[in-house]
Amino acid sequence: MAETHFEKGDEVEVCSSEEGFRGAWFSGKVVKAVNKNKKVYIQYDNLVEDEKTLKPLKEFVDVFNVRPIPPHDSDSEKNNHKISDSVDAFYEDAWWEGVVTKILENGNKFVLYFRDSKEELEIDKDKLRVHREWVHGSWVPPPLDEEQSQQQEKEHPQHQEEIQKPHLQVEEQQPQQQEEEIVQSSWIKVGDTVEVTGFAGSWFDATVVKKTNENKYLIEYLNLKSEDETKLLRKEVEIKCIRPIPPCNPKLESYSLLQEVDAEISNGWWCGVVSKVLSDSKYIVFFRESSEELEYDHSQLRPHQDWVGGKWVRASVAP
Repeated sequence: MAETHFEKGDEVEVCSSEEGFRGAWFSGKVVKAVNKNKKVYIQYDNLVEDEKTLKPLKEFVDVFNVRPIPPHDSDSEKNNHKISDSVDAFYEDAWWEGVVTKILENGNKFVLYFRDSKEELEIDKDKLRVHREWVHGSWVPPPLDEEQSQQQEKEHPQHQEEIQKPHLQVEEQQPQQQEEEIVQSSWIKVGDTVEVTGFAGSWFDATVVKKTNENKYLIEYLNLKSEDETKLLRKEVEIKCIRPIPPCNPKLESYSLLQEVDAEISNGWWCGVVSKVLSDSKYIVFFRESSEELEYDHSQLRPHQDWVGGKWVRASVAP
């Protein structure tokens, strides 16, 4: 994938690869442009070297983990977040991708599901923005100009009424954390075939061997082997890292540009975005974690779904 050219003083965002912050985007400025090692020297806006001196953190980062600041959302986009939409939320000094699972307070608050941490959090409307990917030097989905924004409002005048309906259905029953854990684990049975999350949000098939305590299970992978390659790998994992096998329905005859999909890689499923639709039922899929694009046949893909609160949620296709 071609790198983006940056100059000293450019405002940018940097994707973190550190454990616990993977996938988060931190804002900063370019101090030195790309060097021969494909590194950019960045000064962060909200990260410091030392809590006492509050000196801004500066470091060299891989150019493929740097992108321009995303465009500002139009008024229409700011008021257009719906259930299952992918959005970015500003939380703990960074932007994190999440999926809208609930709409509260007439659209002034949203509950988001964050895939990496497997958490749901309430986020204020003014802390959200449309989720966009920087692909081939362009924003996907592209920003709406004012004329497009007004046209969208004309075409969907009922939207404000629509986003309040889910709010009325879900706000009355908000389970406590303990009840959520019971619901989350009640479907898990010894011997079940499940999926277990791995690195960077990947999912691998496994069998439930036994329950080891209230929040953990011993699982055995179906296609991953131990270090000595003599037996299938077993591992103790938390409840939040286990989910059922995703349903195949509805089975899609084709995938759309910008649609989120899971692609089969190394015996696991990895989330990506369709960046090109080719002929003969083939697609180019962009993977944010590695900034790579790979070609796949239709049979190697499936619609991306998230297991949230005991039900499957599919992200809506970007416009």
